[in-house]
Amino acid sequence: MSVAELRTELTSLAAQLPVSPLSTARRSTEDARASLASAWRGSDHRSAQAAVTAASAATERLARIIAALEQAAEEIAAYNECL
Repeated sequence: MSVAELRTELTSLAAQLPVSPLSTARRSTEDARASLASAWRGSDHRSAQAAVTAASAATERLARIIAALEQAAEEIAAYNECL
């Protein structure tokens, strides 16, 4: 594989990473989690704390996954610059 072909393949791979839509979705999930926490704050419902904890854990996990994808896209772009 030539350098030009490698660069093309890496550019194609980076373009397939859904970074922008996921970044937007992450902000939406963080807003939803904050709304859920606010809505359940002070509730005596037995599921209130578990729901907030689960939503926070899911939001944090998604944020880490999305950050890793963003980092991968940046590293692919940086590597392409070095080719």
